[in-house]
Order: sequence, then structure tokens, then C-alpha cells
Amino acid sequence: MSFATALAEKLGVGVVLDLEPWDLNHWYQSLRQAKARLAEAKIARVGNVSALLLEPSGPQLALREIATLQPSSRCTWTDQWLATTISATQSWIALYPTLTPEEVTQMVMCVGRTVQANRLPASVQGVAQGDARAIQAAVAQLGDAIDDHAAKHPEKPWIAEALETSAARVAIATLEGDLRAKTGQLHQYSIRLEAATKAIAEQGTAGCEPNIRVGEQGYPWGPSATHSYILDRLGIVDRQTGEILDQRRLAQLGMTAQTKVAERWMVTDDTTYPSWTVEQGVAVPLFWVIRRDPQQALGADHVKAYGEALGMVMKYLDAAEPLSWQVHLGITEGYLDLSAGEGVGLFLGINELTDDVQRRRLIAQVKERLERRDPTVVRLPQQDGVEHAMTDFGESLQRVIDGMHEEWSIAELTEYLLKEGMNVIDVAELGLVQFANLKPGQRLVSAERAPHALFGNGDRATATQIELKATSVGPSHARQSTAEQTGALTDNFLGKPPRIKKVTRAQLEQWLAAIKQAGLWRRLDPGTDLKHHGDEQPVEVSPGVSSLLLHREAQYAGRQMTFDPGTAVKLVRHGQHSALMVRAGRIRIDTLDGRLLRELGTEEEAFVLASQGDLILRSVGTARAEVIDFKRPVEGLALPEPSRNIPGNLF
Repeated sequence: MSFATALAEKLGVGVVLDLEPWDLNHWYQSLRQAKARLAEAKIARVGNVSALLLEPSGPQLALREIATLQPSSRCTWTDQWLATTISATQSWIALYPTLTPEEVTQMVMCVGRTVQANRLPASVQGVAQGDARAIQAAVAQLGDAIDDHAAKHPEKPWIAEALETSAARVAIATLEGDLRAKTGQLHQYSIRLEAATKAIAEQGTAGCEPNIRVGEQGYPWGPSATHSYILDRLGIVDRQTGEILDQRRLAQLGMTAQTKVAERWMVTDDTTYPSWTVEQGVAVPLFWVIRRDPQQALGADHVKAYGEALGMVMKYLDAAEPLSWQVHLGITEGYLDLSAGEGVGLFLGINELTDDVQRRRLIAQVKERLERRDPTVVRLPQQDGVEHAMTDFGESLQRVIDGMHEEWSIAELTEYLLKEGMNVIDVAELGLVQFANLKPGQRLVSAERAPHALFGNGDRATATQIELKATSVGPSHARQSTAEQTGALTDNFLGKPPRIKKVTRAQLEQWLAAIKQAGLWRRLDPGTDLKHHGDEQPVEVSPGVSSLLLHREAQYAGRQMTFDPGTAVKLVRHGQHSALMVRAGRIRIDTLDGRLLRELGTEEEAFVLASQGDLILRSVGTARAEVIDFKRPVEGLALPEPSRNIPGNLF
């Protein structure tokens, strides 16, 4: 066992990858560059260890310089790598005060590579460890995206970085032919990706392309493209007439007239469906921009609270049919209704009846409809693979009916029918689920573990909302997806065919227990259980500019600002980032020193890095402008807020 491996194990720094000898000449030549990095004050972020780094002699001199270098020439500097390196080397010096600079170099590289590998998702760990079969599978997974740097494949950056580890490079050296050539292409992509990401960081802003969810991705409940609110807002279709206005752009989005268009996600660092920006001909996912330097991107306070994650997303939801009756664990949602059609709305909790006569009457009606096998409430799944509760339809249904009790509450009856009639008995059609009509401009909050389901009524009567939603936080490579935090109670909802594995018995038991634990398996009161904590009315910021805090919850917040033509405000950001979506008009974004960051038109969105400080938002053009700024609040820190105090030279 090598000295480095033995010491690494003693210190518990994790699995040590096999490393090729590092070129010490190159290291010593890099010392002057490292001193320049010190001058940029990046070391100051780690606080008390700066004294160690500034020690002028011995191994500490080597540490001071090494700590500012990268674990590989293309691996971006991060506080995580630096802090881990410093922590480990402090321990090494205490244990082995006679370490030579060469030995320190070996140890630091050991930790650097370990941290680099540990910051990769499980899906590419085999690649990082040099598994030839994993490399071959990863390359095959990318397909034509390998040749196209503008291809939007969320796994491509991870695979390219995994191929840069020492173990992977050793494995690549043994490959031949086309596979070897493709890993070389990914190496070139890695270089270009780093250059593009660095350019975005220097510009201080990333414009995000429309990020749309469709039926083929598992979102089949939206309207057809020709009647899509989302595409209508983008000028691609006229949803009222069903006319396609921009066939070329529709095709660029990979859609046809029949595509079901359900959601649009704005300024998201989701690692499966991220927002993308194209820089220098390279498609860069937003999570990659943030990951490069989280504090520069998000701000120190935000990173301290949530790591390298935005922690929320804003969406358009456009439902032409019922969604599954569902519940979230660990996340909450807020809604702003936009254009609810006739007979659409939101299913909530239990349609509990306080009048005993009405309760008994409803239970009797349920029993009667089940006994006559009413096809609107009793349907066996038509798709193979859907788990359901009835082995023999007739006998099983009769057992369900025989097990009902007229003394039950509606909540008890609903739970019983969900479990015993899973994916067969439609509890919504039976009238057991509470329904709320929606009105344009209405704002509601869906608490964690509160059951809910948005309900649309066809292409010409969709339920359309802006949704502000909490998302998982932490490192991008290990983040939990929203889907993993969402559970369906029933997918057999108002005639909607249930989907494979959307509801299983084990999951159903889990979600019901969670709802009851939160005390929400009941009728929900929109005035209390669903009440938002934003502003009741718009607040004037300055003449011609108003602000309306749409939602201000612990996990998400969104502020709508409206501008008369030619008006402006200062956006005081308190060291935080901005996610901006322009709903109307045109907005110009400047720094306080007068540098133009970006102009955004209607339905355009952008991420502005925290490093750019406070901003000036100005309405340009002749139309009234509206913009929404959204982010996850940090406890003890004010949200970004508009101010009339604009520097005189920028007014």
C-alpha cells in the first residue's frame, strides 16, 4: 500500500483513485499563476485557514499554491474542493510535520481526484472508475449528441467530466477505433463546455430557452399543440382558432399539431429537464453554470442555506384533463390562476359532509352505483401492467361492497375504496373528493402532504396556472427529482385511464399515512389551508412602477413587477441571484455601473448571477411591461426587492 493510500485511509478521506504521476515541473511553473488567484481573494472565503495558506515556508508554501490549483486542468475551481483539500492537509501536517512538498502534492491530488469523482452522479461512476463497459454504454447513450456540441443532452456534461478522471483516461488508452475517437470528441467537448461556462459566468447572465414538457415525456394531460396556452404565448399557435402561426419553430421544438403540451419550466436547474443556454455554439445546462462556482452564481447566503441548488422553479401548467390526485413530500406549491375555462378547477381534500343525513345519502349512492357496476365509476384498467386491487372482478367488487359501513365518515370510506378498489373505483366520479372552482387571478397554496389535482376539461377548456414550486436542494449530482417527491393516490380519476406504476399498493399506503400524519385527510378550507402569504394588492414603488408579491412561503417566493413605458427601478438583491421571466413588454437589465447585461422580450427568461450585484430594470419600447422575479427565500435574509433609489447617472 502506498504512503498516500495509507494516509488517506487513516484520515478517512474516501476512496482513493489510481493516479498517474503528476508533473512536478508543471506544478512549480504554476506557482506564479496561483499567486494571482490569491490576489482575487477567493481564498478569503474559507476564513481561519487563510493563516495556514499564507505561511511562507516549508510544506505550507506548497499548500498555499496547490490549494489554488485545479485537480485537473479543466476541472473548475470550487469552494468544496478547496475546503476539502485544506481540511485534509491541515490534518496531514499535524500528523506528519516533516512532509515534503512532493508528498503534500501527492496527497492533495489524491483528495482532489476523490472529490472530483464524488461530485459525479451514480449514473457515471463506472465511467469515472475506468470501467470499459460503462464507457462504451455511456458513449452509446449519447448517440448523435456526441458530434453536436449544441445538443441538449443532460447526461453529456457528466459523462464528459467522468472521462477526465485518471482512471478513465487509463481505460481510454486501451480502447480502439470508433469508441476511442468518440471519447476524444467528448474530451474536446469538455474543453469547449468549460470555455462556454466560463464565458457565461463572466457575462453574469444566462438567457434560458423555452423548456417544455410534452406527452412523450410522461406529461400526456396537456392540450394539443394547436390549442396550447404555452405555445400561444410564444407566438407559435393561435389557441383560439387552432391555427399554427410558426410551423418552423414548432418543428424546432420537436412538436407536431397533435403533440400534448402540458408544462413549461422557467429558469430551472433540474438535472433531467434543465434550462439550457447556448454559448459559443455549446449548449450549457443551467445546473452546470451554477456548479462551476455556486457562490458566484447564487450568493454566499443562498449557498450556505441550500448548497448549489436554486431550490425552486416557476412553471406554466396547462391541463386539458384531470391530473392524478397526488401529494408531495418535502415540497410545497403556490398557484396563480391564469385562464381557467368553464367547468375546470382543482380537486383538493375529502368531500366530508357534516350533515349526517347527507353523509348517509352519499354513502348509499356510492353503494348503489357500485352494485350496478356503473361504468363511469367502476373500470378495470385497459393497459397491461397497471397494478389494481381486483383479481376476480365480480367477486372482488362484491367483497368491497360488503365491507362498506354506513357509519363511516367520508374520509374513512374514501381511504377504503382507494385501497380496496385501487385503479378500478373512481372516487372523484363518486363525489368523494372536494372540488374548488378557479378564477383568473386567484392565488392558492398547496401545503406539503395536502392532496390535490388540477382538472382541465378538454382542449378548449384548459385549467392554466403559474405554479411556484419548491425543488430538491443540495449538490446537482445527488439531487432528488420532483418525481421522487410526488406520490399519486389515484390515477383512475374522472375516467382518466390509469398508467403503469403510477399507483401501487405499497406507495398508496405510504402516501395516505403521510397525509393523515399531517392532519390533512379531510376537507380543506381555501381561506385557511390554502391561503397565500403574498401582497393582497400591488404596491407602488415609484411613479409608473408597481410590485405585487405573488407568494412568500418558506420554500418559494415570486414577485410581479409592472412598468409603464420608460420607467425603471433598482432591484436590491441582498447578494442573491435573480430568475426573471418577462410576461409582457420588454425589459432591459443593467448593472449599477451601467453595463448592459441583457434585454428580455415577452415570454423570455434569464438567470442573473449574484456576482452582478444590484440591478437596474428598465421598461423599453412603447408597451407596458410585466416581469416576475422568483427565488427560494433564505431565512433571515430579505428577498430581492425593487427600490426607487436609482443612481442619478442611470435614471
